[in-house]
Amino acid sequence: MPEKKTNSRESLLRKPTTFEWAVELQRVLNGEREVSLLKLQSVGAHINKILVRSDDEALARVCFHDALKQIVQAWQPNERFSKEYLACMLDLIGAYGPLEGAAKVLGFLGKWGTFSEAIESSGGYGAESDLNLKALVVLESYFSVAPHEEQADQTLIFQSYVGVLLEYLTMARYGGYVATRLIELGIIQFADQRLGELIRLESGAIYELLSLVFTPTRRSRLRADLGALASHIANSTEEARSLFESVLQVYGARMIHTPSGSEVILDDEDRIEVPPQTTGSRQDLGVSAEPEASQALQTTRLNAQVNRLPALLSQGDVEAQKAVWLIFEQCLMAGSNWIEYFAAKLKQTGGQLEHNEREVQIVSAGGSRFGDALTEEASLHYLVWISRSTKAPPRRRAIRQLSAAAETG
Repeated sequence: MPEKKTNSRESLLRKPTTFEWAVELQRVLNGEREVSLLKLQSVGAHINKILVRSDDEALARVCFHDALKQIVQAWQPNERFSKEYLACMLDLIGAYGPLEGAAKVLGFLGKWGTFSEAIESSGGYGAESDLNLKALVVLESYFSVAPHEEQADQTLIFQSYVGVLLEYLTMARYGGYVATRLIELGIIQFADQRLGELIRLESGAIYELLSLVFTPTRRSRLRADLGALASHIANSTEEARSLFESVLQVYGARMIHTPSGSEVILDDEDRIEVPPQTTGSRQDLGVSAEPEASQALQTTRLNAQVNRLPALLSQGDVEAQKAVWLIFEQCLMAGSNWIEYFAAKLKQTGGQLEHNEREVQIVSAGGSRFGDALTEEASLHYLVWISRSTKAPPRRRAIRQLSAAAETG
């Protein structure tokens, strides 16, 4: 009897089975579908393309989810896998949320601590991903809220998740994002001294913390949260105090200095007293900063901006769309992994990025489309990213043409 051709895309479309889908998923993880992934810029887009083209989409989806469950169950996270393999696995878990996914990711982080920069990479799809950030975002999708204390089966795994977050809280690169997660889950409050230590270590965490303070759903806690955060700022560095005042203005608030101290004036003219400021610097406080402080600052700042996407997209007005586009441009200038993070956060809201060689559009869950012409520099960054991702010669020519235009213009 001839061997069954399990690599036939036709068979997957016409008569999908769990076995056929398991083979397809393994090919994705092994890098055999890299051309499609680089073209579509998403593992989910590759999978969904097959699903919607299936003769029986309902059957195809059942078989796919069953196969994904088996693949994730069999996955033993360790560093013998390439960075591309791990990036694809995290994409699959984050996009489709198999129940086994959270335990697997937590098991890896609990055993190995973090994803090492030394993981082998071939430079393919996912090579530029920040696996630690990707893993944290994946876990967020499983634990958007804390489980009820009576749900014992969820409590243990949730405690493991909290343990991972507390470990990452001490890392300047991820501290701002992690701090907001711990607050959202009710594990810590803004008055927690660990936030003061984080701000002294990396003032860029202020972007994310203020973003959470001014979230509409926390409006009733605004005075208490902002007062506690201002107390940390008052006992931090001059850099942190200056940044705090600048970022306040983004939310329509401002700080004024009085003979007895300072006050934060909100957009409704409500006033919050701030304790007297102290002087100090990182050196004076004995706090060690990471060597790449500027990179950490950029990371925390962009994290804060990207985390605003769900709220902005839910507004749906023109001003919110402009804000989303500005965040996209910032991610574009920061590098490929940030574009991927933006796209992942967008996907969580039901939206997606669409692009061709001329323009980029953001498509919301409701189907509305918006975009704008990129600046010349942003266009160059975007084309470079596409070129590196797809290795497409026509786009490389477009880069040279754009570069020449910039030099002569």
